[in-house]
Amino acid sequence: MKFDDLIIELITLLERSSEDHWVAYFKKVLELNSEGRVSQSYKATLNAYGGMCSFNDLTLNFISNEEVERVLTIRAELYTFCKSKQRGPYGIFGYTT
Repeated sequence: MKFDDLIIELITLLERSSEDHWVAYFKKVLELNSEGRVSQSYKATLNAYGGMCSFNDLTLNFISNEEVERVLTIRAELYTFCKSKQRGPYGIFGYTT
């Protein structure tokens, strides 16, 4: 899995579903990553999960069932990947690259 490839695919799918907020959010994540601020991009990705109206709560319209399933797969893969990059039990020591 290549982090930036997943983010680009996710952005494309979210654009098709007219999810402007999340498109802008993940474009910022991609920008952080491409600037070499990898740890910050992982942290920003994880910050999208949890809480009210989070990325976890996203329901998608205007795209096919297959595309929705792909978004769900990407969402799970990104979370698992970024969680694996945290150091310490709660990520308190930053992220590994």
